Amino acid sequence: MHPDERRGLGVRLVRAAAEAARERGAQWLHVDHEPHLGTFYAECGFRPTAAGRLAL
Repeated sequence: MHPDERRGLGVRLVRAAAEAARERGAQWLHVDHEPHLGTFYAECGFRPTAAGRLAL
């Protein structure tokens, strides 16, 4: 595969996974990620949200 063909492959894979989840009835898709991946996930369609979690 030529490098230009790989550009955007990750975004396409995440979008395909999201569509498959939607087709199976999922209402939300959540990812935890490192700050340096924020642009990538924004390109995938994710948006930041305020959330909290409690380690048990």
